[in-house]
Amino acid sequence: MERRVWHCQDRVLPECAAVRRKGDGLMKAIAVGLTLLALAGCATKHYGRMGDLTSAERTQMNCREITLELAKVDGFVQRVEKESAFNLRSVGSFLADFGLGNVLEKDSALKSARERRQALESLSESKHCGAPTSGD
Repeated sequence: MERRVWHCQDRVLPECAAVRRKGDGLMKAIAVGLTLLALAGCATKHYGRMGDLTSAERTQMNCREITLELAKVDGFVQRVEKESAFNLRSVGSFLADFGLGNVLEKDSALKSARERRQALESLSESKHCGAPTSGD
């Protein structure tokens, strides 16, 4: 019995068409997988960061401005907590990285708020402004 080897590059044979169809399905599956991965990566939430207290702020802020800034920090924390609630973007992010990106983003945002709050409270104490309200 003779064994045939098909070279499908230059020929149009039924056997070659079957090989091409299998290859097309694999390419489509890869394209769909990459598209889903890219879309899920876009699902990671972004909360922003609170900036560090600058030397200009330390020298020029009065007690009233410090209190206002503490209120802004509280508002930022509340916004992060509200936006981190489970929703459709959470599902997409979970599919891409098991939700790890959202957890890391939230932790970084809240850390920046904690650091700014501590700096503002320290400044308030050094300027003898009285007890600031706690955002916790």
